[in-house]
Amino acid sequence: MWHASIAHHGQRPRPPGPEHLDRARRALRSVGDPAHEWEDLGLRAVHVRRRLNPDEIARTGLTVRDVRGTPEAERLLDAVRRWLPSGYTE
Repeated sequence: MWHASIAHHGQRPRPPGPEHLDRARRALRSVGDPAHEWEDLGLRAVHVRRRLNPDEIARTGLTVRDVRGTPEAERLLDAVRRWLPSGYTE
């Protein structure tokens, strides 16, 4: 998966706007499969994620699969849970 995050930085951070979403999409314009893209608009940042395209999958030499909602996903999440902000639920 490809992932771009854009946030407003400065003395007084503000919620991200449409320009942040545009920047995140531009950051991913030459990678991944645009047909399989999703956005997460948070209070401090915007995140755009994109699945690998078939050529990128082939180059990894690995079996690429979606583990969301599986026991494997929970195991992977447990490994990083200590670094997540309190109240993170996904």
